[in-house]
Amino acid sequence: MNRHGDILWNELLTHDAEAAQDHYGALFGWTFEPWPSVIGRYYLIRRPGGRHPIGGLFEWPQGEPGAGWFVYLGVDDLDRRIVHMRELG
Repeated sequence: MNRHGDILWNELLTHDAEAAQDHYGALFGWTFEPWPSVIGRYYLIRRPGGRHPIGGLFEWPQGEPGAGWFVYLGVDDLDRRIVHMRELG
């Protein structure tokens, strides 16, 4: 973790937090810890036996587009990466 190209955080925006917790809890054994948020219901995701959370789950308002998984990657030089992305179009 914390190296260029590493996955730093995973986040699920879902319209049904309870169903997502049931699904991923059964599939991977993940647990979910409520976390204070001013924007809605948010939970930290933990692997079995893991000391640190591996991501978050946010209950996204019904009818709002954009629900899905988001993966955050680490980069060593953000400004350089932005220039590179623009060059690639």
